[in-house]
Amino acid sequence: MREKQPRLLVIWVSTNCRFDPSEPEAYRRDVPKAEVHIVDGGHFALDTRLANEIAALGENCRLHVKRCKARALVEA
Repeated sequence: MREKQPRLLVIWVSTNCRFDPSEPEAYRRDVPKAEVHIVDGGHFALDTRLANEIAALGENCRLHVKRCKARALVEA
């Protein structure tokens, strides 16, 4: 990831004891433009907060399409 710098959306549950709470920031160190969302809740937090995270994913995709279209215009 450090070399390729992909677009990265990280959705992390803050109180999941199975993972170290510093892990989301490790993604940001490797990919500084990563979009990191920390969801307050337990292991099944996305079951109740899925709509919010889908909205974040949709926005991420919308921006990606916009950048691709702009790049295509510049390259044409």
